[in-house]
Amino acid sequence: MPPEDEGVITAILSEIEGISFALEILNGETSVLVYSEKSDIPDYIKRFYFKSIEAIDLDLLNNRWADNYSGAHLTDIFYVVPPGTVITDTKYTNTIFLDPLGAFGDGCHPTTRLCAAMLEEYVYSLSDSDCEIISMIDIGTGSGILAIQAYM
Repeated sequence: MPPEDEGVITAILSEIEGISFALEILNGETSVLVYSEKSDIPDYIKRFYFKSIEAIDLDLLNNRWADNYSGAHLTDIFYVVPPGTVITDTKYTNTIFLDPLGAFGDGCHPTTRLCAAMLEEYVYSLSDSDCEIISMIDIGTGSGILAIQAYM
C-alpha cells in the first residue's frame, strides 16, 4: 500500500462496526490486517489493497499475545507475570500473578506503566494513617491491574 493511502484506508476501516485492524510494515511494505467475523469491507478496498482473505480462529487470535509473554516490569517494585511463573529476580518487592487473557492490563502498555508509576508515587507520598483511609477505583476495561497495585 502506498504510504499516502494509509490515512484514507484507516479512516474508512475505523468507521466499519465490528472489525479491528492494524497496519503491519515488513521490509518497507505496508499491509492491512483486518480482523472481522463479517465481510463488510468495501469492495474497492478488497480489490486494491487486500492480497488475501483468510479465516482465522478468534480464540487463537485473542490468545496469541500469550505466546511470547513472560511478564512485564510494571514499575521499579512491581512485576507482573502469568500464573505458574517462577520468580528469580529479587529486585521486585511486589509480584502480581495475572492472566489477563488478552485484555488490557498485562502491564506492557505504556499508559498502564505510566498510571502505575503515578499511582506508586502518589501512594508512597501518603502517611500510614492516610493509606488506611484512602479509597481508589480502577475504572479501566481490562484486568484490574491498577486496582491490584493500589491494594498492595
